[in-house]
Amino acid sequence: MTEAEHLPVAVPAAPLRSWEGKQVHVCPGKPLTAAGKLPTLRRGSYRAPAAPTRYERRPEWGPIMFPAVEPEQDEIEIVAPPIVPARYTTSLDEIPRQAMTVGKKAAALGWQVDPWYSQAVDGTEASYLVLQRDELRAYAVWRKAPGATWRTDGAFAWILGAWPSAVGVKRLVDLIETMG
Repeated sequence: MTEAEHLPVAVPAAPLRSWEGKQVHVCPGKPLTAAGKLPTLRRGSYRAPAAPTRYERRPEWGPIMFPAVEPEQDEIEIVAPPIVPARYTTSLDEIPRQAMTVGKKAAALGWQVDPWYSQAVDGTEASYLVLQRDELRAYAVWRKAPGATWRTDGAFAWILGAWPSAVGVKRLVDLIETMG
């Protein structure tokens, strides 16, 4: 018990006694310690009591009380907008040489080819080829970190109404040529 809770409970109330020049709260009726000193209520510091639990009623449960659950606050990560949002390419410099080869093959075989470009806030550039032919859809991605060269970053293909499947750029070129 805390000191304030102990004082009114003790019969008679715990007196203040002076022991070696200090005022000490003692528990009446308790024997002296092994060292011959008066027993004290508590040593050390008092811990602050925890916040009381809040309860709430739920209409569907009648008079039963439930501990109230506070919604957790999610940390919101602020992401800077991209330097260049995804858009159609405006110059040939934004299309990697490998993407140009794939796009030309696909266009020659009747695919509609749309080149896209974007640049993230960290300077990473991305070039996309979006391909369509009848109910067939595909896209391929190339990325370039600042100061590096273009690298393939994967490709997906699917039939309209189905889930995309990861196929890779080489496999995508093979699929374009076989369906050509």
